[in-house]
Amino acid sequence: EKFANLRMVIEFKYFSNTKFKAFKCKMDDFQMQENDAKQLKQYIDDIQKEWPKATIEPYLIYCFGNQGFKVFSMG
Repeated sequence: EKFANLRMVIEFKYFSNTKFKAFKCKMDDFQMQENDAKQLKQYIDDIQKEWPKATIEPYLIYCFGNQGFKVFSMG
């Protein structure tokens, strides 16, 4: 029952170490990418068409090679 009303959409994005270096920033300074946010929003919009009363918490998780990860809440 603890998780009965919990609804989340979690999108994972992976960048190899080489691709992450192309951003020329530290992991802590990395910002959510606009196209990824749009994609996740579209997922939520599509789900809401099926279940309009559902409250959904969207999260975007970026994995950076073997360096670590960063989580963004879009809620």
